[in-house]
Formats: sequence, structure tokens, C-alpha cells
Amino acid sequence: MVSEPGLSSTKWIPDSTHTKHHLCDTRRNNMQRDFYVIIEKDEDGFFVGEVPALKACYAQGKTIDEMLKNIKEVIDLCLEDQQEVSGSNIEFIGVQKVTINDNLAHA
Repeated sequence: MVSEPGLSSTKWIPDSTHTKHHLCDTRRNNMQRDFYVIIEKDEDGFFVGEVPALKACYAQGKTIDEMLKNIKEVIDLCLEDQQEVSGSNIEFIGVQKVTINDNLAHA
């Protein structure tokens, strides 16, 4: 479990392809909403998080804890923007591993 002062607890949820997802809690007006955060490590060693359910909702950090702190702030900003521009709600379904034949990819 990872927790920070003033922030709700978080927990890791691994999927079947060993890609890690993170369940992130955010509080708005005493209402709790959960968001999945896809976490990757870039070529410079930074952790990059993306929230598929929110358009252009990305954050990074030198550590996972720093990235999680940053993504929670970005989620709040994205939710504020979403309230101003009413759009369709996107529901995160999951991540699927896709395998291609490497020979076909370079043809």
C-alpha cells in the first residue's frame, strides 16, 4: 500500500500481461471517484502515468509516489475542465495484449 498525508490509500492491481495498473482515488465535494492509471517507465527513467478515462490526463515523476501525487493533481484539473465542457463520459474497460507476427510488421 502507498499512502501520503491528505491523500487516500492506493493499491497495485497487476493484469495478466504483467503491465501494472494503478487504482487512484480522488476526492471532489466529499465524493470519491476511482480512476485507473496506466504506469510506464520512459527511456530517461521517469514514471509516466496516463488516465485513459480522461482526455489528455498525463503526469510524470522521478518515483512512482511522485508521479501518483502529480497525477492526482492533474485528475482534479481534468475533472474541472470536463465540468466546463460537457462531453461524453468514457468508461475504462481494460488493457488487452495484442500479438503481431514480427515478419509482417517489417514487410
